[in-house]
This record gives sequence, C-alpha cells and structure tokens, in this order.
Amino acid sequence: DANAAEAAYKSAFALDTTNFILLALLAELYKGTGREEESRQLFKKILSTVSEDATADEIITYMNAYRNERSFLNLNLLGRSYLGLGDMDAMEKLIEKHLKLYGKKPWLFYQIACLYSLAGQQDRALEWLEKALEFKKMQSLIFYHSSFILDSDLNNIRNTEGYREVLRKYFPSVHK
Repeated sequence: DANAAEAAYKSAFALDTTNFILLALLAELYKGTGREEESRQLFKKILSTVSEDATADEIITYMNAYRNERSFLNLNLLGRSYLGLGDMDAMEKLIEKHLKLYGKKPWLFYQIACLYSLAGQQDRALEWLEKALEFKKMQSLIFYHSSFILDSDLNNIRNTEGYREVLRKYFPSVHK
C-alpha cells in the first residue's frame, strides 16, 4: 500500500533526518505512483546536500556519515537521484569519481552494473556485472547472498540472454 509506505518513510525520516536513503525510497515511491514533481523535489533535496563541484572524497565523507564506506550504497543513492532527475551525465561523472577514489573493487563494479541496469543500458550493466564477477571472492559472496538473483536493480537485465550467459559462465554448476 503506497499510502502506508509513504507514512512509514516520512515517520522514519522524521526520526533520522540525515538518512537520505529514506528520502530516495520516498522519491522512488512518488515516481512510481505518478507524483513526478514531488519525486523530482526529493531527488533535488538529496543532491543539494552535495555541491556540483564536490570532490569524490567530499561526497563519500558526507554520505558515510550514515553508511558504511565499503558498501558503496552512497554511489547507488546518488546515482539513483541523478537518474530520477534524468541526468545521465551527472551519474556517469559520479561513477568516474568513485572509480578514481576506490579503483578496482568488486562491490563498486556491482553498484555500477545496478545503476546502468536502472538506466536501461543493458550492455553496460552486463559489462560491469561481469567485471564484478571476475573477482573470485565476489562470485562466492554473490552466490551465497541471494541479492544477485533477487536484486531488483538488475530487473532490466534479468531476462536477457546476456544475463543468462553471465550466470552460466560464473556459476556453471547451478545455471546450465
């Protein structure tokens, strides 16, 4: 029920006004229920906390005030906000900053795959997903954590032949 979800997000945000993940969830709820202008305003509020010329370090420092640095959820949150505003260029600049800051990290690559999937760019999403899976440790983490199979961020690529090929390549004993 969208009304109950909205009330829950607003109540939770009132208790923790630094938790912009709640605002992002509310913005996505608004977008999904046709409340485009309210959605845009929340995405703008999230992004206004970080200036346009903020360095990657500044963005990470701010976002990690309430999130674990290694989770890269900050990239996902800010990237979703840019996508919600239709600003693909800003999302790609954010990705570049994270790559410069963190380098080759499988969870970063996974989050990039999620963002490109959300943006509807299937080929790029599959490319980054494969880069993430090239790390043996990532394969075992993803396999044992059903997020890879259930992560809704990947819904735009889940039914593609490319996605099935990636599953067969990295998890051949399970996906034949």
